[in-house]
Amino acid sequence: MTQFTKRRRGITGHTFIKSVNKSDVGFYYHNEIHYHTRKSLYLFSDTMRIRKAAVWLIHWKAFKLFILLVVISNSIIMSFHSYGFRMDSSQPSTTPFEDISAKVITSIFTLEFLIKVIAMGLVLEKHTYMRDPWNVLDFVCLLTGIAE
Repeated sequence: MTQFTKRRRGITGHTFIKSVNKSDVGFYYHNEIHYHTRKSLYLFSDTMRIRKAAVWLIHWKAFKLFILLVVISNSIIMSFHSYGFRMDSSQPSTTPFEDISAKVITSIFTLEFLIKVIAMGLVLEKHTYMRDPWNVLDFVCLLTGIAE
């Protein structure tokens, strides 16, 4: 443990580790160390409860599984989309179920984005949301869903 300066108990009862690097902090949740910036969005410091809860949540396996199930259900719903409206202009382009499910799923993805940005920061530091290629893909999909 030579790379860490000190280990202390967080407000929520979980241990987090401050690293030697001035811009990073290691959060110890779910038996792993997760590195993020000291301040996300220049607003949420590493000692704030909301940030600790957000970091805990984004690294929780059940949260990741829930998001994966939402992605799979969204894919299934999109696969049942009918393009009959192109042949018959009297048919609506989407069903009410598709409209409602698109709004709900987009809301879930927006909430996931906000939680991850609070936990990780947006773009300027090393371990932020936009520095991960998968999160960039998620962000483009989110913008496409909102634009729809």
